[in-house]
Amino acid sequence: MAQDVYSDVDDRLYRDMTKLTKDLHKDKDIEAVKNSILNVLTTKKMERRMLPEFGASLEKLLFEPIDDVTAKRIGEAMIQELKFWEPRINVNNLLVVANADQMRYDITMSYDVEACDIGRNSIEFILQQ
Repeated sequence: MAQDVYSDVDDRLYRDMTKLTKDLHKDKDIEAVKNSILNVLTTKKMERRMLPEFGASLEKLLFEPIDDVTAKRIGEAMIQELKFWEPRINVNNLLVVANADQMRYDITMSYDVEACDIGRNSIEFILQQ
């Protein structure tokens, strides 16, 4: 049986009732990495008590004009923080689209996980106030 390369507690914090231990469910490999990416990008700096410099603080850019310039700044901040906090991935493509009508940014990112032979992965999410 192959051992998981990466694992992490599922952020929904539910118990895995299929096992006798009833431990918290854990995400494995790509799902664990995907959770980590979202944690980096959605955490504000100074929010984590023992690691105050963790996070991307993207919320500060949400009060800037919703335009291509701010979208570029968001993308640059994401790349910078992911390079530092999530060295397991290589970002291949990052698209941040300003959607002024709905007052949000639509983000699509494709990446590779270095230690896993899983191939290219992508993640999509919305950044809004």
